[in-house]
Amino acid sequence: NGTTTADRLNYAGAGQAVYTIQSFNGANTFSVYLKGEGANIGKQIYLELPSGQNVTLTGEWQRFEVNADNASSVAIKRLNSGQASAVLAWGIQVNAGALKPYFPTTDRLNVPRLTYQNGGGGCPSLLLEKQSTNIATYSEDITQWSGSLSVTANDTTSPDGTQNADKLTSSGSTQTRYRFFSGNANCTASIFAKKVDSDYILISYGQPSTKYAIFRFSDGVCTTVTSSITTTSTNYGNGWWRFSMSTTNQSAGYIELCPNASGTTFDSAGSCYIWGAQYEDLSSYPTSYIPTTSSSATRVADACSKTGISSLIGQTEGVMFVDFNFEQKIDTSGSVAILLRGSSSEAYIYLTSSTVQADFISGAIQCSIVGSIGAVGRKKIAFAYKQNDFALYMNGVQIGTDSSGTVGSLTALTVGSYDSPGYLLNSGINQAVIFPTRLTNAELASLTTI
Repeated sequence: NGTTTADRLNYAGAGQAVYTIQSFNGANTFSVYLKGEGANIGKQIYLELPSGQNVTLTGEWQRFEVNADNASSVAIKRLNSGQASAVLAWGIQVNAGALKPYFPTTDRLNVPRLTYQNGGGGCPSLLLEKQSTNIATYSEDITQWSGSLSVTANDTTSPDGTQNADKLTSSGSTQTRYRFFSGNANCTASIFAKKVDSDYILISYGQPSTKYAIFRFSDGVCTTVTSSITTTSTNYGNGWWRFSMSTTNQSAGYIELCPNASGTTFDSAGSCYIWGAQYEDLSSYPTSYIPTTSSSATRVADACSKTGISSLIGQTEGVMFVDFNFEQKIDTSGSVAILLRGSSSEAYIYLTSSTVQADFISGAIQCSIVGSIGAVGRKKIAFAYKQNDFALYMNGVQIGTDSSGTVGSLTALTVGSYDSPGYLLNSGINQAVIFPTRLTNAELASLTTI
């Protein structure tokens, strides 16, 4: 990473090793950056795991990955005197499931998931989403899919920064590339795609003549879509888009992809890059990408909360503030952006696809302010509470006030969900703040102005 943080492992003899200090149950992938020096360039080091292997060092940094399923430990080892006597090492990582981009740690394992918008840079958002499963196998290797199009494996750099995106080429002779079979009526399919020489890409459900969407690479616009289909387009930078297609009440069928030169027909020659296929059954919108290999993969629901913090929460007055990216991905019971709770009291900001609501409950509902959430996009919302003095502001505008109601004690904070399933925000949270005193209405307007 450009800093002097790599370590040198010096081996005095054969059989010496440096080991990790924990075991890894289930399916895992071990990775490490290694580099040789001087006489050790071209020699080997052994990565000891259940499926360990020798790797050859070069004079440049290389990231090696090895299967670490159910490993009691992993080691960087010198097996015999003919192997490298020293190696530079940095960035050890063990991922549950497939390899992920490197993420540094200290003494923490349960680090939060962060997301960077539009190709990265700037401050990240805390990503809080529902549980979801990607049932599309080999999500980064379309050579494993069935179909008649030409595929060039690992032809360019994908959104994860490695050269593992494939090129898909159609000759224009009624060709499609089959994805995978759907067994449910409600689903969302998504794919990362980038233009080569086709201006469009077509994603279809079942037979192409009935349900499909056509996306334009220049601006991500869905130019053509059939009935009972909803779509999204997200710009990932460097020409990459993530396109999705959601459908309901359809008979089971295949998800298919095809480059499309004209944007009006199915049978036009051309090429595009694709990567990161995802198919989510019983989901009306795409969640963040879940990589797969030979089997489906599940990401559990996120949770962000802290209890026992009554000293940090205003007990008679205060403000709850949250800044997040509203994507209209409403959970089964709605979405809670921020929640304060006590033994018999709670205050929260609650969302539906069309409304924003702030409630304070202390034995009974003391305050309930409801307004329109507006269009998809960034939202800054503040809910001020004090006896007989409640107010809700969003993006610099007052949604409403309430001049009658009492306030009860609060001891715990939850961000991006309620404390029971079905209320996840399913979006990126940029900032969440608790003020122990009630701000003025002018301050609330200033705080929430975009």
